[in-house]
Amino acid sequence: MLSLGITWALLIWSALGCVVGVTWAPVTSRSRAIILFIASAMLSAKGGAVAATIWFSGGVEHAQGIAAGLGIFFHPALSVIVNELPKIVSKRLA
Repeated sequence: MLSLGITWALLIWSALGCVVGVTWAPVTSRSRAIILFIASAMLSAKGGAVAATIWFSGGVEHAQGIAAGLGIFFHPALSVIVNELPKIVSKRLA
């Protein structure tokens, strides 16, 4: 985790954001929901770390807040993208 630039506290805050974001995510299968939750938590934690480094000189509190906010956004957005991707690909290939 630390090799990716993500601390445990940052991952917990992003996971809490994903828990809030799951309320807006479309219904999907259990295995897909678990994979999407883990992916969106990791993505929002890394996004929070990068954004805090760029805009707030790497402040820990800022990174945690941004990661939670990104988790609220990324979980439903990633769910919609993954659910609609097969339809888009099959339409383009047809």
